[in-house]
Amino acid sequence: MADFFLAVQAQQRDQQQGLLAAVGMPGMQRRRPQELSGGQAQRVALARALAAQPSLLLLDEPLAAVDGPAAAELRALLRQVLAGRTTILVTHEPLDAALIADRVAVIAGGRVVQEAPTAQVLRHPDTPFAAALLGVNLVPGTAGPGNTLVTGDGQRLTGRPGPAGAVTPGDPAYARFAPSAVTIHLAEPAGSARNAVAGNITGIEAAGGLMRVRVGRIAADVTPAAVAELGLVPGL
Repeated sequence: MADFFLAVQAQQRDQQQGLLAAVGMPGMQRRRPQELSGGQAQRVALARALAAQPSLLLLDEPLAAVDGPAAAELRALLRQVLAGRTTILVTHEPLDAALIADRVAVIAGGRVVQEAPTAQVLRHPDTPFAAALLGVNLVPGTAGPGNTLVTGDGQRLTGRPGPAGAVTPGDPAYARFAPSAVTIHLAEPAGSARNAVAGNITGIEAAGGLMRVRVGRIAADVTPAAVAELGLVPGL
C-alpha cells in the first residue's frame, strides 16, 4: 500500500495526497504497511480505490477490521467521499447501511428478498431474515379478527394494522415489534400487557449496553442488572 503512493508520478502526487487527506490520512504516504493499524490500512485501501476514479465502486465489508470509534469516524468519511459516486456496499452491519446507503437490497439464500430506500427497509423489514438482521422481532402467522395474529403454534397476539393497513382474517400476516418493547417476567404478569407469551430462554447475547434475551423466536432487550436479578440463563 505504501509503495503504491511512492510510485506515482509527480503530477499525480497532489491528487493522491488530497485523497489521503480525504480519508483522514494526511502526510502518511511514506508509511509502510506494517506501520499502519487496521483502521489506517482500511483508509489507505479506500484512497487507492478512489484514486482510479471508478464509475462503479464495490466495497466488500469495508469496516470489518475496524473497531469502535474508528469505525464511526470511517462511516462518516465514507458518506462524504462516496457522495455522487455509484457504490455497491456489501455489509452485515445495519449501521453501515443506515449511515452510508441510499437504498438497501437484503439478500437471503442467494436472492433479493427486499429492496427499497434505506429508511423504508430499516422501518419496515418485510422478511424474518431482514428483521433478524436489523434486530427486530417479526413473528409470522395468520390474521384473526380484531387486529389479532394467530401463530403457527396457536398463540394469539394483539396489535394494530401496519403501513399496509388492515388484513383480512385468514390471510398470512406477521407481527413486527422492537426487542425494547418486550419485558421478561418469571411468572405471568398482571396489569395492562396486551400480549403474554410463555417460553424458555434459548440464548442471551450482548446488544450495545443491554442484553438481548431470546425466548423462542422473540427477542427482548433488558439491562444486565435485570438478567442478574432475575437469574436469566439459557434453558430457564
